[in-house]
Amino acid sequence: MPNQVFKTIYFPRERTRNGRSARVTITIPTESSEPKFTKQFLAYIQSLSSRDFRLALQDPFLEDLERQATTGDISFSDTCLNGLLQHYHNCTMIDVNSLETDIQLELPLNYEGYCDVGVTFRESHHQGLHGWYPYVEGFSATYVRDTLLRNGLPPRTVYDPFGGAGTTQLAASCLGISSFYSEINPFMCFVAETKVKAAAWARNNLETLHQVTAKYLQYMTPKWLNELGAKVDLDAFEAAFPGRDFFEEQHLRHLLAARNLAYTLAEEVIQIQSLLLLACAANAVNSSNMTRRADLRRRRPDEYKTRRVDVSAFISQTVRRMVEDIEYLPVQMADSIKISADCRKIPSEFANSFDMAITSPPYLNGTNYFRNTKIELCLLGFITSEKELSSFCKQAVAAGINNVSRLRSNYKIFDSVENVASQLDECAKDKRIPLLVRQYFSDMQEVLSAVYRGLVPGGRFFLDIGDSKFYGVHVPTDRLLAQIAQSVGFVLEHQHVLARRYSRDKSDLVQVELVFHKPVQVSVSMAVTNEVKNLESKILNFGQHLPYKDAPYSSRNWGHNLHSLCSYQGKLKPAIAHWLIREFVPEGGRVLDPLGGVGTVAFEAALMGRVSVSNDKSPLASTIATAKVNPPSLIEAKTALQEIEYHLASVRLNSQDYAAAKFGLNATVADYYHPKTLEEILKARRIFIRDGLKNQPEAFIWASLLHVLHGNRPYALSRISHPITPLHPKGESVYKSLVDKVWERIERALQPPLPEIFRPGVGYYGDFRDLPNKCQEAFDTIITSPPFLGMRFDRPNWLRLWFCGWGESDFHKTSLSFLDRQQTKSMNCYLDFFKICHEFLKPTGLLILHLGSGKRGEMVSQLKKIALPYFELVADVCENVQALEQHGISDKGLTTTHHLLFFRPFLGNCNSLYNKTRILF
Repeated sequence: MPNQVFKTIYFPRERTRNGRSARVTITIPTESSEPKFTKQFLAYIQSLSSRDFRLALQDPFLEDLERQATTGDISFSDTCLNGLLQHYHNCTMIDVNSLETDIQLELPLNYEGYCDVGVTFRESHHQGLHGWYPYVEGFSATYVRDTLLRNGLPPRTVYDPFGGAGTTQLAASCLGISSFYSEINPFMCFVAETKVKAAAWARNNLETLHQVTAKYLQYMTPKWLNELGAKVDLDAFEAAFPGRDFFEEQHLRHLLAARNLAYTLAEEVIQIQSLLLLACAANAVNSSNMTRRADLRRRRPDEYKTRRVDVSAFISQTVRRMVEDIEYLPVQMADSIKISADCRKIPSEFANSFDMAITSPPYLNGTNYFRNTKIELCLLGFITSEKELSSFCKQAVAAGINNVSRLRSNYKIFDSVENVASQLDECAKDKRIPLLVRQYFSDMQEVLSAVYRGLVPGGRFFLDIGDSKFYGVHVPTDRLLAQIAQSVGFVLEHQHVLARRYSRDKSDLVQVELVFHKPVQVSVSMAVTNEVKNLESKILNFGQHLPYKDAPYSSRNWGHNLHSLCSYQGKLKPAIAHWLIREFVPEGGRVLDPLGGVGTVAFEAALMGRVSVSNDKSPLASTIATAKVNPPSLIEAKTALQEIEYHLASVRLNSQDYAAAKFGLNATVADYYHPKTLEEILKARRIFIRDGLKNQPEAFIWASLLHVLHGNRPYALSRISHPITPLHPKGESVYKSLVDKVWERIERALQPPLPEIFRPGVGYYGDFRDLPNKCQEAFDTIITSPPFLGMRFDRPNWLRLWFCGWGESDFHKTSLSFLDRQQTKSMNCYLDFFKICHEFLKPTGLLILHLGSGKRGEMVSQLKKIALPYFELVADVCENVQALEQHGISDKGLTTTHHLLFFRPFLGNCNSLYNKTRILF
């Protein structure tokens, strides 16, 4: 049974701001994990008519609802559900228990023409950039956006094999999702690229946009276009369409003059030039004697009665709308990339690349998708003759009658398709129709195969398609494509009716959503199966006993002295790292911590003779980790400190150095130190920023200095503060020698000897995504602790980060690129994390995540989902930590429970994720 149904809502023209009626389809869950969405509430929604639905939302304009969804960064469907929920709670007179529900709701019948379906581009006309070009064959922007957000976790990448007017690409770009597409029609590629790339550029260059468009609009008057149009050469257009009176001459001259003006005025700003050219192209048919319904055709006499052509007014209105729409775009938009013209030929480098595919392929309806845009193709110079259209038709999927070739013999035969085509052989007057049916499904098989290759294992494919009817013979396109897709390897998840339609003979037709996924290939030997069982048994035993809670490991100060080389808030307890390595890393095995912090996991692994690698994006944390995993001898440290002391004497401070000391959060940097101590710190900071970590002994010096930078005891260089977070200083300002205090720290830190089995590790500084460029060997185990929700690592460590070179802008801007900031917006930031971990793990390896959950957010459950399709969850070991010691910090944050998630590289069905062990203590 599907877990959601569709409901199409009609918005009359008086409830849209552009005065055009629209239908919008939303998804409604049949059951929900959200307690607020009760069964009765969902039944209530399903019972509402379009009018009652709108009234329950206080009869808003459609555009206002859409903007509310965009602003709230949620789907249109969720926006409606939340609004309806508020209304539902205010209603006490509705007997919702008496309402009946079906899996498929009543859908609107569509009387407006054979190609006009319920979830089409018609509802995109009013949606900002989506409506810039009136593409009859496009599909709903709301549908695409809701699909991308359907499961609450947007994909990292999405592919549309039939890119068309760029509906998928634009919706994805606005959500920060990288999109890829294929499209043969060069004009439609131009439309899609302009709506995404040119518009994104214009959003970040509004001043230039306003200047150029304002100048352009000055010339968009009948007077100026008459003058400019008189100089236009019509020869090229007339040569392309000889003997065709597509335009009244004056209107054609005006249109060509407007086009030429766009080339001239925006010659140096190609992005704005594209916008102006699109404005001209979008009004080409409207300015002509033609009209575009299912096909481009000449207007009937009755369609001329109230028609008034004003090219300047048409284009001016479009340009003004473009400028307004661009101003509402997000500042940051993801990129969109065309990977091929023919979607049957996806380049090999894109195999297993896309998390999702969404498309509305050409319907099997005889429409010529290139002839429909021949005026625009010629206007923008993509063709010089109507005869060139045939070359595009030959490259395209055989969906229209002009794509059919009797000379073609290399198409595939399917028994299910033959059952339909053989009926058409007998009754079709046009013998190309049965051939069209055969070639269409043969071509679509190639498309489905290409999409299958492009998707990652577990990736989902949403396909919006309608059925057809020729000479009384029904062609169940959706059912036939579903069968072919499954023969390619896809698994059919759901099949939903989106809307009902009528064919030309008034027979019932439907528009259907097919949802597939690419399965994860399974090949599990008996040995692997036994290994999994042994692992689960070991984890179960670990979770039942939690050995790190027993003495002596439960002691706050348990562990080697170097674990405390430098105070740091939020680090993993050494005892937990010890037992995870002891139990789940083979002797001599390799351990990676890609979010290593101050190196607790890597250092503990080194103490136990494992090969260890730590990585962190913070210059503070990575410096400390690098120092710990490969500490120097006392003699090496002394030599390195003397070298730094020598360089300190040669540093001459300037006004910029002293200005840097005016920065601060709890207080300014200068407030923490005696003036002479501050001078030494500023000199040391200059050297650190200039030279970085030249060698391991120097790394240890800098880590020791970072520790003594502030604290509440005599070892610290600062006035009395706090060793973990630099609280506002108090007490007397006393001079303390930087070199002396650092040496004292080094002597204490290196006093306990390292065990004989100690194996020096490696510390890296940088984003985890860059690790493949630094490290090539695979690991037995990855152990890491992502930032807990609600934790910010920059603020508690601000003074030490300042020493590492951070300034005010870094705390506002640079910090936004860190996971602790990104995850507050979307857990989607972990998509690359799981992919990288999967690349580094051996096939029999183990990924262990240490996470927190509590008063806000669903980080744990979301990461379990995001781990697919790379990992299978083996167990979730939970520990209540509300009673843990808080180490002098009064606010412990949002965490009430610690989780240890154990993952294996994926070996089974995705659904097994929710059937694994959960151990709670």
